[in-house]
Amino acid sequence: METLLSKYNGVVFVIDSNDRDRMEDVIDQFKRFTLEEELLGVPILVFANKADLPKSMTIEEITQQLTKSGIDLSRFHIIQTIATEGTGLKEGLSWLENEMQKK
Repeated sequence: METLLSKYNGVVFVIDSNDRDRMEDVIDQFKRFTLEEELLGVPILVFANKADLPKSMTIEEITQQLTKSGIDLSRFHIIQTIATEGTGLKEGLSWLENEMQKK
């Protein structure tokens, strides 16, 4: 994994915002992922997918759960997406591109 991580200047992390039951697992994976030395200072885009479903978490709910678990969100951007429609994808990738160009 170290070799893979050293080659990237930005990361996209996708979560299923409708799957509230697995949010603890997502947080654990997210923590481990973001603590990798190779990713320090790298911008991370979080796609909260399935935003169109009635039980999906809002950005505020996701942010609250991540910060409550001790994750520093200063280099992250969370955007709600509906991948099947393409909603939010262009906006998110534009943010990531802009952040990567700042380096």
